[in-house]
Amino acid sequence: MMTSNLAALDKLASPMSPVWIARGHPRGKGGWKARLPPGIEGRADARLAPSWAALKGTEDEYHASFAAQLAALDPRRVYDELGENAVLLCFCDVSTGEHWCHRRIVAEWMEAALARIAHRVFGLRPSVKA
Repeated sequence: MMTSNLAALDKLASPMSPVWIARGHPRGKGGWKARLPPGIEGRADARLAPSWAALKGTEDEYHASFAAQLAALDPRRVYDELGENAVLLCFCDVSTGEHWCHRRIVAEWMEAALARIAHRVFGLRPSVKA
């Protein structure tokens, strides 16, 4: 499993399986799926998107709300449903190191629960199994 953002959609290749985990969607004809390379299918998973209320709260409220949201999920089931080749996607560009993103929170939640490593990627790298 990997993580990435809109800017890296052109780097996706088979067998990668993009999964949009943001609450909103990019505007424009076809949204984010229209930006995928030919032959790559994507899907959305709202379970892993922060709630609108969390997004409107303080950073502390956001983290508390999102932690509670993840705690209500079974990480094994989520991982199994997404698959090993899932690439978790959202809007955030964390390449500058100045921002955090919920993709990393989800990846760390799965790492802690499943002893798997989900890589934050900008030039996609294969995942490593623990």
